[in-house]
Amino acid sequence: MEITKINFKKILLLNIILVFIYVPVELISSIFTNYDILEDKLHKGYLLNILNDDIQAIILLVFFVTYIVSMVSLYFFKPIGRPLYLFNLVAIYVFLMLTGDQIYYGLTIAINDFTVFLDFFILYLIYLTPFKKEFEKNT
Repeated sequence: MEITKINFKKILLLNIILVFIYVPVELISSIFTNYDILEDKLHKGYLLNILNDDIQAIILLVFFVTYIVSMVSLYFFKPIGRPLYLFNLVAIYVFLMLTGDQIYYGLTIAINDFTVFLDFFILYLIYLTPFKKEFEKNT
């Protein structure tokens, strides 16, 4: 299957929709479950010792805004979208590695796995395929 601009935009939109579905489902799932005892046993991560919750929330908000800006830039084939998207993905995954263990719920793990697949598929398309020339045209 050849990736066209329309197909690429559909992939981006699907990724954005899944992210906006994941967050409310995760919040709702955590309301109806009580894993307090289990959460006390989990590794808290290295960032919890360094940063308080407010700073972590600000960092996540910056990542989210950067994610939206990079997705919009990719959607309109702006050259800045490629490095911004790459930086954002690397920063998010480094942040997640340092925040410790997490509990995933049945529905959210499926959404999360598919979103991660789409994240790296988009990265593959914009850097390692001939489709990357679409971003070089708009310089």
